[in-house]
Amino acid sequence: MQVDFLMSFIVAVLSFIVATVGSYYSRNSFLLDLKILEKDKKRPEKAKHYHDKYINVPPSFTPDPFLKQIDSDELNETVKLPFKFTDFLIKNYPDRYFYFVSLLKKSWSYFDVIEIEKELKIICTIQNIISKKIKYFSLYITFAMISTTLVLYNDIIINKIVVSSGLGTLVILCFFIILSIILTFHFLYKLSQMAEIEILINQLEIKAPE
Repeated sequence: MQVDFLMSFIVAVLSFIVATVGSYYSRNSFLLDLKILEKDKKRPEKAKHYHDKYINVPPSFTPDPFLKQIDSDELNETVKLPFKFTDFLIKNYPDRYFYFVSLLKKSWSYFDVIEIEKELKIICTIQNIISKKIKYFSLYITFAMISTTLVLYNDIIINKIVVSSGLGTLVILCFFIILSIILTFHFLYKLSQMAEIEILINQLEIKAPE
């Protein structure tokens, strides 16, 4: 009876944690970030300042990298990108700038901006993104099933395991439940990251490495 009560309590706590994390993730998705950015009244001033100081300048002008990064962070606010991404998007996609900035929030480290014949190009550093999506999806499903099995059949598992300490078995079981839930969310995050990278590759017309 005591074990059943403890497991019910633990399941309730874990359910609350899962709901909280899911809510936080949804509220902080890139679409919400985009809406927040669009409401900022100071953005036009920041955009004009950055464009006049770093974009609309002669080729001979060499800006201070430190100051340029500060102005880039000011323009992008909650999305911290290297200023070379800011330059590329302003020059090539000014009408969809903040949309792409929001998509790059979780995935910019998988891209690089290089200069070819004095023209900025963006490339993706991931090889075979389809296989990575399949990999993360499989791992997500696997750990989600493990979490569900451990929670739903905890009483059977406890009864099947013969140990001297029932409390020790409960602690070990709780550890594996928490670990599997954490890994489930981790691979869900990686899967969503790969999905956003695929959107960027398609919409920015980037050729991913084979």
